[in-house]
Amino acid sequence: MPPADSRILKVALDVPLDTLFDYLDGGFEVAVGQRVIVSFGPRKQVGIVAAIVDTSEFTPEKLKPILKAFTDEPPLNAELFRLLKFCADYYQYPFGQALLSVLPVRLRQTEPAQARKQFAYCLTEAGHAAGVETIPARSALQRRVYTALLELGELGESALAELSATWRKAIQAMTEMGWV
Repeated sequence: MPPADSRILKVALDVPLDTLFDYLDGGFEVAVGQRVIVSFGPRKQVGIVAAIVDTSEFTPEKLKPILKAFTDEPPLNAELFRLLKFCADYYQYPFGQALLSVLPVRLRQTEPAQARKQFAYCLTEAGHAAGVETIPARSALQRRVYTALLELGELGESALAELSATWRKAIQAMTEMGWV
């Protein structure tokens, strides 16, 4: 039997049904607009708390608790809720699908978002020995990347992106020559 002080949450899910689903708060301090993970049938799904209510058409014993609440993230804005509710009604589209579709793909997944590996590049001994004059004059970007690596010793991806949006081609060419 659920605790007497459990709140009932109306959760929007990315399913083709135009309804909100009732869940117990599971002891989490959630706010309207907060992302949560719930069990829906045999699987887990990400949902958004659309409302916190006192009663449900189902008895509290039949309601499942949420599995996780992302309380370290700010909740979605109330203005966004109103806009998406209007859009869903206007286009006759389920509110949960409209609401969840505005989230980036990584935030719609139940697994925590993993950051992509960041690489740092530096010149090898062959790269130091080669010198900038061995790079053709028409390869201006490759010359800039080589000079920056020579001056700074090591560059991360964000520093290379500040040099040029197409820095990967220059690094790839230098890697194939054994300089990086």
